[in-house]
Amino acid sequence: NPNSPTYEQENGFGNTLWAEKLQLTFPLHGGQLQVGNEYTRTLHGNQYRLLVQGQSQDMTDRIEQQHSLFALYSGSAHSLSWQTGVRYEQTGITQRHVSEDQADQVQNNHRGIYPYAHLSLKHSGAVWNLSYAMHSQRPAYSQLNSYSLYNNYMQFVSGNPNLKPSQHHQWAAQWQYRWLFARMEMQWVNRYIASALAMNEN
Repeated sequence: NPNSPTYEQENGFGNTLWAEKLQLTFPLHGGQLQVGNEYTRTLHGNQYRLLVQGQSQDMTDRIEQQHSLFALYSGSAHSLSWQTGVRYEQTGITQRHVSEDQADQVQNNHRGIYPYAHLSLKHSGAVWNLSYAMHSQRPAYSQLNSYSLYNNYMQFVSGNPNLKPSQHHQWAAQWQYRWLFARMEMQWVNRYIASALAMNEN
């Protein structure tokens, strides 16, 4: 269509990461206790320029900080062994978006406690394992964009800066005897993150 608008785009990205981890191990009641903390700070910069019969420029700065504390205890007695622990995570995301006609800033914070447990039993040559784990999955940077990104002449992509991490609960049972092996898993996801497609009639 000769009357259709012409789209041109330019992108620039930059990332900086700081990280530290401290872990200590102690003997405890015949087992081993591990405690520690982790810290990461990510600075993400994005410059996006879209020309639609004119000029539009967007800039996004995003600072993401994650701090976690964890404790893990493992031990064994006779044919039984175990490992159990817990992890506390605190995540904060500050996003600043500046365009030609507006400027906005979004603060997205999240805290969570994630337990873990694993039990193993050896009996009559067979090994039985039971486990449970909970973890989070943070949205991708593109899913947090507060502006529309040109993908092709029929599609624009936009995110949600208020997205929270999804929470995954996973249970597993496993049995093994020599070369025979069987495993069963179940997973439940809370706050599942998905993308939806909507047609732009313009």
